[in-house]
Amino acid sequence: MFVTATKSGDLRGFSDFSSYAAFIGNEFNVTIKRGSNGITISPGKPKSPDCKEGDDNCPNSDERDRTGNAPRSLSTARAMANFATFYDSGLMAGPAFALNPPNVIANLATLPKPGGGTWNNRISSVITTGGPSLMLGAGLCSQPSCIGGWWLTVLNNSQTQLLGGFNNTASLVAVF
Repeated sequence: MFVTATKSGDLRGFSDFSSYAAFIGNEFNVTIKRGSNGITISPGKPKSPDCKEGDDNCPNSDERDRTGNAPRSLSTARAMANFATFYDSGLMAGPAFALNPPNVIANLATLPKPGGGTWNNRISSVITTGGPSLMLGAGLCSQPSCIGGWWLTVLNNSQTQLLGGFNNTASLVAVF
């Protein structure tokens, strides 16, 4: 299952990755791919106001996929969250950790949690801060390296309470 917020604030779910990736590409102008090493996200082509989709004269981005410490341009940096904070408890409370973009923790079992244990399967809420609203800010996945399981994208400047099957089941987090 792949879930994302839309620019209108609604949640939209997809049962197959290719439909999800096409929607994300059209809605947020990013390319998202799923491979044997997990999910990678890279910015779409920067578009001038008169640039039409599929126009060979539109410039390409010179960025690589964001799978950790990949470089990013200033224009892309403005589209990203300044940071995301992941909380142990609902309602943005309790122990927390924050990440700046671009960053991925591919296995939360490697991140120690204050008071003992790890952050694997311990996230209940997320705040993304900075970057323009209605753009992708963070992602969470239920499996390390996002090989299988669900994937949830969170918009910039939002507060997200994880409910049901999303609460306390994340094993990977990413900030764009």
